[in-house]
Amino acid sequence: MQLQVWIPEVLLAFGLVQFILGILMLITQRNYLKQVLGMKVMLQGIILILVSEGWRRQDIFIGEAIIISALIVEAVVLAIAISLLIQIAKKARYTDLLEIRKERNWVNPADENG
Repeated sequence: MQLQVWIPEVLLAFGLVQFILGILMLITQRNYLKQVLGMKVMLQGIILILVSEGWRRQDIFIGEAIIISALIVEAVVLAIAISLLIQIAKKARYTDLLEIRKERNWVNPADENG
């Protein structure tokens, strides 16, 4: 069966866009829940890139093995992150990381400006 030639390029483009959006979300958001969501988006972009490379090389089995490993790592990282966020949410009144740092007096003078 002949694989479509354009599909890997489309998957690669979507994966790169998703990865970049995830990094931007991780960098620009101060709300820790949005940062975890950005990490999830970034990891899903990496999985799309891996699928496109497996399809391009016409060796889907290696791509599948790497994707399964990536999904396991992603699940573990997100489970740890969410459990830590639950503990932070129980103790803090804010979801904004800067507000939490201000409450605990961990703020640098440069952070208060922007």
